[in-house]
Amino acid sequence: YASDADVKIYAVNRPMRRDKPGELFTSVEEKGYSFPVLAGTQALMDSLNIYKYPTVVLLNKQGQIVFMGELEEAEKKIPLLLEE
Repeated sequence: YASDADVKIYAVNRPMRRDKPGELFTSVEEKGYSFPVLAGTQALMDSLNIYKYPTVVLLNKQGQIVFMGELEEAEKKIPLLLEE
């Protein structure tokens, strides 16, 4: 979906206790991901009821959460959202 202007991908990563300072973004960079990574907090994850990592969150064009779950299921939902 990199060339689809209707699809935006962001990672929200929260620091873990074992992380060293600045390590929040290092692992994403090392894996070669090119999407933006935002720094999250445990309070943000709690507010979204995210307790399993990774969790994929899909928003519709109106910014409403329409899916939360595993990547494999999210991949099936994206084409349906683009048809809306």
